[in-house]
Amino acid sequence: MVMLKTFWKNSFKAIKDNISRFLAMISIVMLSSGVITGLLVTTPNMQMSMTDVFNEYNTFDFNLASTIGFDSNNVLYLNDKYDTEILFEGYNVKDEIATKDSKVLSILLYEYDINNALINKLEIIEGRLPLSDNEILVERKSNYLDDFQLEDEVVITGITYKIVGIVANTSYFTKEQIYSFTSKKAIKAIFYKNFNIDNSFYTNIFGLVNKSKTINQFRSKYDDLIDSYTVKLEEDLNLIKINRLEVINQHLEHKLKASDVTNYVLTRSSNLSYQTYKTFVLKVDTITKIFPLFFLIVSILVVLATMTRMIEEERTQVGILRAIGYDEGAIYRKYLMYASLVGILGSLLGYTFGFRLIPSIVNSAFSSIFFVPILNLNVYSLSNIIYLLVIILSILVTTVFAIKKNLRQNTAAMLLPKAPKYGKRIILEKIPFFWNRLKFKYKSSLRNLFRYPNHFIMTVLGIAGSLALVFTGLALIDSIKAVTKIQYDEINNYDYSVDITNLTSEFEVFLNDNYSNNIAIYETTHVLKSVRTNDDFYVSLIVTDKQVNEFITLRNRKTNEILEIRNDGIVITEQISYYLKLKVNDYLELSKTTGIKITGITENYLNNYIFMSKDYYEEYFNETYKPNKVLVIDKNFIKEDVNDSFFINSNVINVNFNSEEIASKDRLLGQVILLAIVIVLAAVFLAVIIIYNLTNVNISEREKELSTLKVLGYKNTEVSSYIFREINIMTLVGIIFGIPLGLILQRYVIINVDEPNMMMGRRISIYTYLISIVLTILATILVELIMIIKIKKIDMVSALKEL
Repeated sequence: MVMLKTFWKNSFKAIKDNISRFLAMISIVMLSSGVITGLLVTTPNMQMSMTDVFNEYNTFDFNLASTIGFDSNNVLYLNDKYDTEILFEGYNVKDEIATKDSKVLSILLYEYDINNALINKLEIIEGRLPLSDNEILVERKSNYLDDFQLEDEVVITGITYKIVGIVANTSYFTKEQIYSFTSKKAIKAIFYKNFNIDNSFYTNIFGLVNKSKTINQFRSKYDDLIDSYTVKLEEDLNLIKINRLEVINQHLEHKLKASDVTNYVLTRSSNLSYQTYKTFVLKVDTITKIFPLFFLIVSILVVLATMTRMIEEERTQVGILRAIGYDEGAIYRKYLMYASLVGILGSLLGYTFGFRLIPSIVNSAFSSIFFVPILNLNVYSLSNIIYLLVIILSILVTTVFAIKKNLRQNTAAMLLPKAPKYGKRIILEKIPFFWNRLKFKYKSSLRNLFRYPNHFIMTVLGIAGSLALVFTGLALIDSIKAVTKIQYDEINNYDYSVDITNLTSEFEVFLNDNYSNNIAIYETTHVLKSVRTNDDFYVSLIVTDKQVNEFITLRNRKTNEILEIRNDGIVITEQISYYLKLKVNDYLELSKTTGIKITGITENYLNNYIFMSKDYYEEYFNETYKPNKVLVIDKNFIKEDVNDSFFINSNVINVNFNSEEIASKDRLLGQVILLAIVIVLAAVFLAVIIIYNLTNVNISEREKELSTLKVLGYKNTEVSSYIFREINIMTLVGIIFGIPLGLILQRYVIINVDEPNMMMGRRISIYTYLISIVLTILATILVELIMIIKIKKIDMVSALKEL
């Protein structure tokens, strides 16, 4: 019992005697586990927090629409058929024009029974629900929705309403521009009017699926559930259409045909807020799944090196324990206890901070473009537990192997200090031109490095790994910034576009008189299926009777060759080429089984486009070319003047300014940039801890050597330089290997972050290289400044007694 008590007392004394090493190892594990668990939980945390909001306010799962609308019998039919599976409610959703203080606004007007509605329930932010017919609610202010106050008056379809409440509808939780589904106009306000409908006309029927509240409504399980009803609802709408036509045609002289009617079964994916949030959170998810693995690898390598060297350093103590009767199991327990403390304490501390800190930072960043809820911090990821177990098990397995290696020696050999390695000629000595010009101190440092190759390799790998993480984070920022910068500075040369119903001769005269630098195009949307992911993605077909390079630069990204739209083929954007696995001279099927020849692949970063000539379009589709958009170059425009000028024309639908698009996209991409900054800071901190830990171990191992130098008359600065020269050389080698490793990691990250409608930039700024290198060098300098104190405090007498 006394021996056991003494054994554990000595075990804990080993921690106390070298507390800096113990804390350094805990710091490495804490940082790694904190970053890993924080990153991994960020996406599910944000998704489930938003899902909780959807559940609380019963956000719709289906939005059924038809060009002939619905009546209350249609709602009853759907509710009877689906009974407890789906709840349906009828709504009027109209595009209207409102006037406030003589200002004309394009608005959406919801008319329904607000007090009794079960779907899309409103959250009252200020005020109250309407009590009379002339009272109305308004959606909260966003980056583009106008600001209204209680008691403000608005005029809609000639009727004056008083605003009695400001509300939040979970269908509109983006702060970015919202567009009408039917007219495509930019919406400036959304109003909600109480409307007790009795067998009246509905423009939309919203559906709410009865589902578990634990389902993540941004994941495939939710999508599969919704898809299982979509086909059935499409069939139901066809039956409803036939019934509606019979009722409507009884009152019409010119009967409607079934072919004149279009039905829509829209899911949540058609909602701009939901789709934008889902897209950018999934970008975060992609990044957060890639980086943890690299943090794990780097931290495990460093812990491996530290535990191995610690056990080798204490080989004499292990020999003493064996000599006085302790079995191998006791020795294993001593070091496994040490390793377990490092793993468990580091993991728990890291998990405690990272689990809350990183998701909170990212969620806060998203608040600039979304109305985000308070995070549900009870969400966890199974990946977190797996990673934490891997970290702890890796430390324990490493410790076992290190002990096993030492226990192979007999007790007598272990009681003796480990003989230093013989000095050998190193490979650099075989290069006389280089070696003979070196001073002795540099020759000595190089020989020391090659004398302990394992130490050298582990240190270089640690520095290279942390540098690669820093480089990748900075390169990711470059790639994100390039999306809008290159797209709008080099590719989209026009300043704004004008959506029109048709290009009349009068409107052409107006354009040429006022905005001479313009081009009319026809733009329509098609859906393609990715060969790589099997997912659908949207592309815009742009048809023109002229070359567009003055307005949209068509060029090969790798060669900068300018491309032209020809009459024997099409030009497609790079992402279409990648996701469909197509190249020049291949054929793309677009609405027909007969393919269109690809004559060029152009650089593009936002959205996807197919460029086709007017003649080829009319030949292929057998349709007349009718422009519906005008691109305008107008460098000194004033936004208000442009709007006033165009909207006096009845065929103008909307004016889209590139400056607004840039601001919107920068806000969206800024969330990913913030995550990249978090990763860079964590990687820099990891680099500091790695260099500190390995340098600390190196000094502890060589106290006898350093004490000898002090006895021989070396000053503290000279002794420090003796060690630091080696660290500087290893840092330099780590930088040399870290940059290529960072390039490989950056390429891997970019390919995975890319999506069909957004290609990340491929250019890496020279500043990324410089900053990565400088940060690594600064981390080394910081560690060296700290280590000067440790070198000064070396007890020469105690160290030399052990010789």
